[in-house]
Formats: sequence, structure tokens, C-alpha cells
Amino acid sequence: MNQNTNHVISLPPGLIYQQLTKENLIDFAQTNQGITITSCLIALGLLVIIPDGKKGQLATGYWGGKKEKKAARKKAQEQMANISRNSVALYVGTPEDIQKRQEQEWIKQGKLKKQRKPEAFNWFKPAAESLYLPDAQRGISAIGASGSGKSFSVCDPLIRSSLDQGFPTIIYDFKYPAQAKRAVGYALKRGYKVHIFAPGFPESDVCNPLDLLKDEEDAIAAGQIAQVINRNTDLTGGKASGDKFFEDAGDSLVEGIFLLTKAVGTLVENQRYCDIMTAQAILSLPDLVSRLEFASQEKLNVWTTRPLSQIISIKESEKTVAGIIGIAQRTFQKFLKKDFMGAFCGKTTLPLDLERKQLIVFGLDRNNRDIVGPLLATILHMVINRNVSRIKPRRDPLVVSLDELPSLYLPQLVNWLNENREDGFCGILGYQNLGQLENRYGKELTRAILGGTATKFIFNPQDPDSAKTFSDLLGEFQIHFKSKSKSSGTGGSSHSKSDQKNKRPLLEPAQFIKLPTGKAVIINPAYQRAKESYVPLLEQIQIPEFDLKEQEWSENLWESIREHLIKVKRASHRVSNQQRVRQLKERMALVEQLFPLPTNGAIQAPASFSPTPALIPNSGSSSSTATSHWPPRLSDQDVSPDLLEGSF
Repeated sequence: MNQNTNHVISLPPGLIYQQLTKENLIDFAQTNQGITITSCLIALGLLVIIPDGKKGQLATGYWGGKKEKKAARKKAQEQMANISRNSVALYVGTPEDIQKRQEQEWIKQGKLKKQRKPEAFNWFKPAAESLYLPDAQRGISAIGASGSGKSFSVCDPLIRSSLDQGFPTIIYDFKYPAQAKRAVGYALKRGYKVHIFAPGFPESDVCNPLDLLKDEEDAIAAGQIAQVINRNTDLTGGKASGDKFFEDAGDSLVEGIFLLTKAVGTLVENQRYCDIMTAQAILSLPDLVSRLEFASQEKLNVWTTRPLSQIISIKESEKTVAGIIGIAQRTFQKFLKKDFMGAFCGKTTLPLDLERKQLIVFGLDRNNRDIVGPLLATILHMVINRNVSRIKPRRDPLVVSLDELPSLYLPQLVNWLNENREDGFCGILGYQNLGQLENRYGKELTRAILGGTATKFIFNPQDPDSAKTFSDLLGEFQIHFKSKSKSSGTGGSSHSKSDQKNKRPLLEPAQFIKLPTGKAVIINPAYQRAKESYVPLLEQIQIPEFDLKEQEWSENLWESIREHLIKVKRASHRVSNQQRVRQLKERMALVEQLFPLPTNGAIQAPASFSPTPALIPNSGSSSSTATSHWPPRLSDQDVSPDLLEGSF
């Protein structure tokens, strides 16, 4: 027994090692214990080699790519297949399947003879890829300096996307008719009813601001109208150094005059006198406060005269009263110009409630911006607010394009973006940089507007402060590099290498300022990777050839459409200068009779006042019949068939 033990102990160690390595190691690795030990060794090696996820990283920024765009396309197609007012998808660049479907519909309707042949593949110039934007109802901002491509690359394609899907659409055309040319023909081709409200242009519809009030007690709407007019008259963005008391009192008086003008229609039982000419006539009455006080005691509703209580209470202070009335008169006198009164006086032909396949273009005359801008902004504001604040919910979304947003002030814009997206509001906002927006809306509202738009297209802002803000928004990414060091001493020199980590902005402010036309950073909540959303993309936006041809076709058709519009408007509500002067005199006589001085005794009955119906635009039922034929469809006889035939 001892001999055997001594014999085993006396074996050379190398022999035992050799036997374990060559004969038993493979067999041992195939056992459960061997597999476990091998797996642990591999895992330890990987932990040493591979960084531990994001722990220890200095920055986590990165650019998205094809995977993010693919995920967004999938979600957008689902939303487009199941449209609802609070789930909207738009796109930049018409997808091929939508192009084919539209052409097939036009062939069935006889508008197109045959379907276009698909373009041959070009290795040197690949076809433009459609860019899908899910959750568009959460707001879209297109930010970029003039010439950066925000209108051509974003605003116009998104409008076309809305029209392709049949959504009711509102366009604010700051450079009218630049954007209208590109959109109106495109909409008509897809079966839309088109209306244009562009004061100062003969093709404009009529929108009487007083028609936006339900009755003479609608103080909320009257107050909103007064506020929007005042803020858009003040071009300093609320930074004017005027006396706030007089400004607020002037707003209250304007609100009261609107309600009083609405009450005139009730008093004479004829709503045709409810317009800004009558409002101006009331403000022009001598000793106005005494007349208002007497009328409020005798015949006006208490809720109608409530906004007038302030000026009535200070009637003894003649200078103060004169200052308040002067502010209110300044508001109305801007609009009472010969070339613009036709768009604001008369029966409203502009649709106030938008449903599917309706388009309204609000066009600004930039040469007379100070005159028409405030009332244009007011009517735009009231129409949008009316359509997203319905008691009965909308069935489809309302797409609103507001390019060059800082050119007007919309008090409820932040509320629309953050509160009314569930009610169907889908806003597309275009502005040049944050500084421009802050000058109009202030710093706090600018932050709220930027935060209220989940989708952002950031082009070259040409503003260092904006570029820095956007660079900070994108964040930073981590970079790795090796450093070498050399040291020398009495024992000689030594060399060492080490791995270093650092971080840098995903896109530096200087790089933002260098972005070429059409290149933008794109952020959308559907651009997702793992558990992260809003992954940014850096894209050179390209517009498909199909879209460019459709836009060119629409622009070529514009003059024919405009001529038809002018013809219809002149036939329905054209008023000569002589008739307009007589209307003004007629209203002066009417308000003098309705609101006499207290010393005149009893108020005369308005029944003795007999206006001439011919002087009143749209006074008969024929006006509604004449305007009902607009917009001209592609088969309308008033549009030249030669121009439309073969144009597709």
C-alpha cells in the first residue's frame, strides 16, 4: 500500500500536466462543469474588452439612419390607413403608391388619358425618397433663414401631403400669391373647394368681422377680436412705451363698439348694417359718451354695454375720454380705405366652418401690410379658433400652414399647439430663427412654441444664438483617441500609450451656420432606437420629379383661376366708389338716429329710416347663388377647356 503511494508521489509533475492537457481537456470541456467554466471565462473576457453599455460614457448623442426612417414609415402608413383628427401623418415627397392611385382616379374621371411611365433608374441620380412624419398633429416647426429651403423643402410638400389626403387646410401666404400659385391648382385638381381671402385683391372673398360674433352679447369673441387687432397693430411686439391704461381702455372701447354695432342689426331688424363702417360711424359721433350712457339706460342690453362701463364712468374727465376714443378710432381708420373695405364689408362669403376638401388661402398684401395685416390676422385667428373649439368634435384634422409666422401675432397659438391637437389642430409653423420669433412673441412664448412642436426641421438659421441653442438641443457624442507620452530620466527614456475619451457636439454651432440650402436636422417622435425617441437625422431633402411637375402645372394654371375668381366676385358683390360713399353717409345718418343726445328727448323710431337696398352689397339672395359656383372644378365652363385639356 505504501509502495503504491510512494510510486504515485514520485511521478514527474510534467507527466501529470501532459496527460491532463492532451487527453482529458477536451473531454472535460464537454461536461456540464466544463461548459459552465468555459462560459464564465468567455463572459469575463467580453466584459474586459467591450465597454459597459452607456455607463461611464461622457456623451450619448448619435445620428439616426435607415432604421429610424423605416420605423417612422411603418407608423405613418398605419396612421394614413386609419385617419382620425388626433392621429395624423404627413410626408415630404409624394410616395409612389399615392402617385399611382391618384393617376388611376384621374383616368377614371377622364382627366388623364393614360398613366405616366415610371422613370428609368439612374445610378448617378437616385429617385428622391419620401420622408414620413407620423404624429403631425403634435406640431411641426420649419426653422431656417431666408433662402435656406424651408418653404420649398418642407412647408409646400406638407401642404401637398395634406391635400392628397383630403384634409381641410388653411394657408397663410405672406408673399401672396407666391404660395397660392403652388397650392390652389394642386387642390382643385384633387376636387377641393378653394376660397381666397386677400384684402386689396379683386379675387378676394368677403369676411365681415362682425359675422364672427354670435350676437350682441358675445363679449368673448368681441374681446378676442379687439385683442388680436391691437397686438397686430403694435409692430413693436408689445414693447411700445405707451400708457397701458389707455391701451387697455381702448381695447375695452373697441370691444364695446363691436357689440354695439352687432346690436344695431337687432334694433333695425337688418343685419346688413353690422359692419366696420357702422362701427366707425358710431365712434365718430360727437359727445359719444353721453349718447352711449343714454342708450344703455333706454334700449341696450346690459351685457352689450358692459365693456362701455369704464369710459362712461370717467365721462367727466374729457381729456382721458378723448385719449381713449382716439386710440379706438385709430384702430378703425386704418381699415376704412377704399381698396380694402370690400373685403371686410358686406355679406360674408368666406366659409367659417371647414370640412373635408376645403382650402382657404389668407393672402397678405405686403405693400399695405400695416393696413390689412391686423384684420387679416384677426379673421385668421377667429376662423382657426372656431374650427378647433367646436362643441361637436371634428371628424378630420385641420391642417394650418403658417409660414413666416412672426409677421402676425396669434394670441391662442400656444393653446392650439398644446391643448387643441386632440381637437384636430395640426400646425405647420415656419420662421427664420428664434430671435425673430422672440421679437414678436417674447422669450417665454417662443420657448412654449418651440416645445409645442414635436417635429422640427432645422435648416441654416444664420443666427449664432439660435445655432448654439439647436446645437445644445442635439447634445454631444463621445470620441475615443490614443495618446502617447515619452519620459526620460537618469535610467533612460520610456514610452507609454493610453486610451482617452472626450466629447464634442453632434453638430457644432459653426456647422449649423454652414448648412447648404435644403439640408436640415430633422427630429420626430417616431424616429426611435431601442428605448429612445426623437433620434435626430441629418438629411439633404430632395423633392421627387412628380411633385415638381405638379407644382409647375399649378403655377401655370394660376392666372386662369385668378381671372375666373375675379369674374365671379365682380358679378356677386362689386360696389362702385359712389355706392360706397353713399353707404357711409347712410350709416352716419342711421347711428345719429339710433343714438341721439339725451337733450333730444325720446329716441326716434328707426322704422322711419329707409335705406336703398341697391346700395348694400350682397343684399339679395342672388349673391349667394353667384358665389356658390366657386371654386371652379376642372369641368367648369368658366375655366378655359383648352387650358385644362391635356394639362395633366
